[in-house]
Amino acid sequence: MHRATCMLIFLIGWMSAKAQSTQDLIKKNMDLLAIAIPSAKSEPGIGENDGKPSTTPFKLPAGLRFVERPNKPFDPDIKKLHGNVNTFYADVHIEVNRDSLKVDAPTQITFPPGLVMLCVAPSRIQNGMLMGRVRINVPPTGIGPGGTRDTITLNLGMVCLNEGFGLPWEENIQGPGDIKNYPIGKGMYKPAGITTHKGLLQLAELLDQYPKLKLTKHYNPHLQFNEDYVQPEWMKIYSRIQEIVWMVTDGDGITKGELEKFKGELAAYK
Repeated sequence: MHRATCMLIFLIGWMSAKAQSTQDLIKKNMDLLAIAIPSAKSEPGIGENDGKPSTTPFKLPAGLRFVERPNKPFDPDIKKLHGNVNTFYADVHIEVNRDSLKVDAPTQITFPPGLVMLCVAPSRIQNGMLMGRVRINVPPTGIGPGGTRDTITLNLGMVCLNEGFGLPWEENIQGPGDIKNYPIGKGMYKPAGITTHKGLLQLAELLDQYPKLKLTKHYNPHLQFNEDYVQPEWMKIYSRIQEIVWMVTDGDGITKGELEKFKGELAAYK
């Protein structure tokens, strides 16, 4: 009788522990399914939506201003490429009035994570966003007439914010030789400001924490259409980043479980 009582107590305890364990497992799974980074697919200029994305102003330091240089060829010098993702590049041209700059030290330009580059081309082409901080030092002396004015050109690596829109480099294969083999949206973008969307800003600030994502190579985007194409290993993380961004811009957002998995994939780039 005593033995039977002990067995009954053990069985009740085991069933209680199992029920608690099942509850904990359900709770854990539900927690992993919770949205960690919210969707932006209802925002203007994002996903399938036309219009201009919501931004806060971005200004250059005094003595600097954005200009257009439609006739300047694309320069593939890797030193001019900045950023941590490369779905496409946006060329940026900055005129320097050195009479307005400090004469004893460089002037630093900081392009922040979440800087939106607005497509100004007439076609329905992707808007872009910078996913990490870029700092540029402008030296106090120049090469223009009298050494007072010149223009700096750089290429910023971007993600796309509209999965269903065209990519800015799609027609490059039929264009001039300077852009034919590069993912450059030459003359197609202007800085619009810093995104106000919580999820996009959260994702950009996350990626800014992985310095080894810094771009150090070009790629030819048209090679992927060859039948025997195999994506290089070094490119896979950038494709993955773009997939994650589209989960925010065109999907329902990123769950906690998906975010933790993504952070694991990024670990090698810390």
